[in-house]
Amino acid sequence: MKRLGALVLSLLLAASLSYSQKIAVKFGGGMGYSSGGDFASGLLGLTNYLRDEYAGMSGEFSAPHSGLCLSGEIIFSFRKDMGIGFGIGYFGLSKEGTVTYAFNGLTAEERLRPKFDVIPVTINFHYLVPLSNAFRLDLSVGVGGYLTRLDWNFQTDLSLQLPEDPDQVFNGSDALVFESGRRFGLGLHGGAGLEYALSPGFAVCLNLTGRLASVSGFNGSWTEEGSGDFWDFSDSGTDAQIWSYDWRPYHTTYSQLVVQKEAPAGMTISNARHARLGLSGFSATIGIKIGFGR
Repeated sequence: MKRLGALVLSLLLAASLSYSQKIAVKFGGGMGYSSGGDFASGLLGLTNYLRDEYAGMSGEFSAPHSGLCLSGEIIFSFRKDMGIGFGIGYFGLSKEGTVTYAFNGLTAEERLRPKFDVIPVTINFHYLVPLSNAFRLDLSVGVGGYLTRLDWNFQTDLSLQLPEDPDQVFNGSDALVFESGRRFGLGLHGGAGLEYALSPGFAVCLNLTGRLASVSGFNGSWTEEGSGDFWDFSDSGTDAQIWSYDWRPYHTTYSQLVVQKEAPAGMTISNARHARLGLSGFSATIGIKIGFGR
């Protein structure tokens, strides 16, 4: 880590000494993909348990793996073929899943929508390779900090039809909303971009970037409301966290996710931990690069 810090410091010093030599501003937008981490395995486990438990269950819960990504970067060139970039961007992940199942006259529909807002802040080293008069390759590596916020919306709608009196139907719903504060995670990334110069100071860019990163420790406020024929209540708090754990109710182990204050515990529970969002993946963007100076 000391060597890495010394390298970053020396590169920043070189960039500042040659500030007037060349500056470029780069903007891009496209799509990004992330692995999902505990959220991917937990939502799959929720689906698999319901499918195994209730015959005729339909639908699924699944983690959002892809979404819109935007980026902006200021690049200071300390050599014709090298520069340091400071970037900020946005990466949004959201996906709603619905499952339905029935047992003993009770029909249940569960809807779950996790939404992640990720703001990456990056420092990048760029190395430019000319390919022709108009084309050049931009190779980059860097470190990033990922400020991430989670919204977790879960709702269950129930309908009970009495077997002895089909005209008697009871309905109810239970809605849980969890909103976390910003969490911070570190990561590494590297990529390659193809630049086509339309003029000496303007280029169109295609970029592909891979990253290795994760964020965990989501904690924040929550509200839960129940309404209908089964219950009528409202509760809230500011001390919830989202946990990941392995649950073995019978002979099968299911990854699970839960929002509560304390870590899950019990004879059938193991490997309880703060749920980790895996941001490892890649992004593909198209954008423009505007250069200033010599």
